[in-house]
Amino acid sequence: MTRRFRLAALTICWCGLVDAHATVLAFGAIDDPPQAIVARAVSAVTVDGVLDEPDWESATSIGNIRQREPHEGERATEPTAVKLLYDSQNLYVGVMCFDSDSKHVIATQMSRDADLSADDRIELLIDTFRDRHNAFYFATNPLGALVDALIIENGQASKEWDAVWLVRTHQSEQGWSAEFAIPFKSLSFGRGHPAWGFNFSRTIKRKMEEDRWASPRLDLAFFQVSEAGEISGFDNIQQGRGLDVRPFLSNKMLRNSDTGNDSGIKPGGDIFYNIAPDLKWATTINTDFAETEVDTRQINLTRFPLFYPEKRAFFLENEGAFNFLNAREREDADIIPFFSRRIGLIDGSEVPLLAGTKLTGRTGEYDLGLLAVRTGATSQVDAKNFAVARVRRGFLKQSYVGGIFTSGDPAGTGSSQTFGGDFRLFSSRFLKTEQNFGIDGFLLKTSAAAGPASSAVDRVMPSNGNGSSFGFGVRYPNDLWNVSVDWKQIGENFRPALGFVPRTDVRKLDIYAEFGPRPKDFFNVRQMFQELMVTRFTNLSHN
Repeated sequence: MTRRFRLAALTICWCGLVDAHATVLAFGAIDDPPQAIVARAVSAVTVDGVLDEPDWESATSIGNIRQREPHEGERATEPTAVKLLYDSQNLYVGVMCFDSDSKHVIATQMSRDADLSADDRIELLIDTFRDRHNAFYFATNPLGALVDALIIENGQASKEWDAVWLVRTHQSEQGWSAEFAIPFKSLSFGRGHPAWGFNFSRTIKRKMEEDRWASPRLDLAFFQVSEAGEISGFDNIQQGRGLDVRPFLSNKMLRNSDTGNDSGIKPGGDIFYNIAPDLKWATTINTDFAETEVDTRQINLTRFPLFYPEKRAFFLENEGAFNFLNAREREDADIIPFFSRRIGLIDGSEVPLLAGTKLTGRTGEYDLGLLAVRTGATSQVDAKNFAVARVRRGFLKQSYVGGIFTSGDPAGTGSSQTFGGDFRLFSSRFLKTEQNFGIDGFLLKTSAAAGPASSAVDRVMPSNGNGSSFGFGVRYPNDLWNVSVDWKQIGENFRPALGFVPRTDVRKLDIYAEFGPRPKDFFNVRQMFQELMVTRFTNLSHN
């Protein structure tokens, strides 16, 4: 089969999958989610972890919290009461976690965005657009730790996102309680959306028990936004002006008896503005990344480049808008078509960022990400312009189709473009059964003008000619069987200048299978896991 035929076949399959009507029969019907009404607070709510205000006493609980683990769908062993309130500025969530053995509640973490997997905890998921793909995530433990994240495409969590919100907890003989105040200014939401997606989870660690409001099924992860319930009742809520300005000054001073002294002050700033409730614009001028956390030291024992995550605040702002299908687990990704560390850094040396602007959010049925950056000249490279565009349209409950385009070459003297698309077709009710199943795929091409290699990146990935990369995956992620098959081809001349590709000129096959039976009355073993992993590389030039 020729390469041209493969690309054509993949494109035909991709376009055919966009027809949502043809897939509904295979992927089953959609069940009605649980619903609750948010009551408006009549008086002021004091966030102290004690739910003793009259509004809390009169508010109605959102409904039953049932077990997901260990006994799917059964009543929770410890009662949990969850109530919702709001005023013009905040959404309030009050939770009373009753516990018959309150002295053995487990709480060990207090740091921001800590890993709470070893603690008793409660988790919230809020899908303000009710798009069933993306959501805001908040969590705490009995010590009141603050954990927040953005959930992207039903599973990815970006903990780099930090919002302004408040939580207080209180422990008593009855158990422990938590009181959340989440400002509407910290959330993006569209006008005219009467219902928001919402889900709640409580973990009782000593019992290894997880309880949920919506989707208490072993086959469903909490981050599957599509399976959340609904809350409604909001009226006359305010998001404010949505303007955030952060000016700064950086000063440098160099004393050298041979070359003379050098000093200077550079002003700059960041501007963030909500053009619409669901569309955010960010601009940076003369950016100084002095406050950026240093990279974790890594030792490279291979001939391939190491991956270092982005840590600069401007690029982390709404970075999920630019995520591509196969870059889900970024540290292990084979292809990341846009990797923001390519801008402003070359071989570990900083390149001045003169100005940058970014537009991210949602317009109609489309998720949008646009980025334009101008960097200054150094002894290594000339001043350059960079542009990135990412668009994604969701359909059904957990599926989407998207495209991406990047332009610019940080290290070379010529130009470089990357363009392509990806799709995901996924359901948690495959063939009208309560099972997860999905397929996904991508197609990318690069086009680059010839130019002299000026960095390690250019030496690893050729800059001449055109190149392509494409692949597909099949997934069956369920409690008893978790199976996935991924196949991809990365051409010899596939070079996304603004991306990250550690290895080219290969075909790669990944097979993963996990069998997790739940034996009954077997030495108190709840679940057993057996795994099989196979990875096969084929060099395209030496088949």
